[in-house]
Amino acid sequence: MENKKLIHLKYCYGVTLVELVIVIMITSIIVLGVTMFLQQSFRTYFTTADIMRPQIQAQAAIETITRDLRTIRSTLDISNITSNSITFVDIDNKTVYYRLFNNQLQRKVDTITTTGSYQTLVSNVQNFIISYYDSTGVSVTQNNAIRYIFVTLTININNTPFTLNAGVYPWNLK
Repeated sequence: MENKKLIHLKYCYGVTLVELVIVIMITSIIVLGVTMFLQQSFRTYFTTADIMRPQIQAQAAIETITRDLRTIRSTLDISNITSNSITFVDIDNKTVYYRLFNNQLQRKVDTITTTGSYQTLVSNVQNFIISYYDSTGVSVTQNNAIRYIFVTLTININNTPFTLNAGVYPWNLK
């Protein structure tokens, strides 16, 4: 009986080198698969974030423009209307400027006591068009006839155009 124990213990040295190499190879394959999955997940996240960031900026710019245009004090307070810029005085007696400059949509606000500086709302602007209409929907070029303003903003995201439109009836232009 004791002889059998010695023979049994003689063959129980632990793991062999082949078994160890197989375990290392299987573990490496699993770790490599998990690493590739995580790498692809992070790449997808950052690509999506790069695409969404300009879209969010463009949406915020359109919301800012429409909010400001609604507060035009009167048609007499619109001093500059072109297809890609507008200057007006709002109900808080602030002069608000919007312009397209070097593919950037910019905004500036002047008060009675301070002169502001232009701030970029969104970059990579491919197209910024402001259209002005009277109460019947006819396009106008005179400030005193404006009742409705339509804004189109197109930005370039990875060579793909993204367009937002907004129509505004300023509250005080009736």
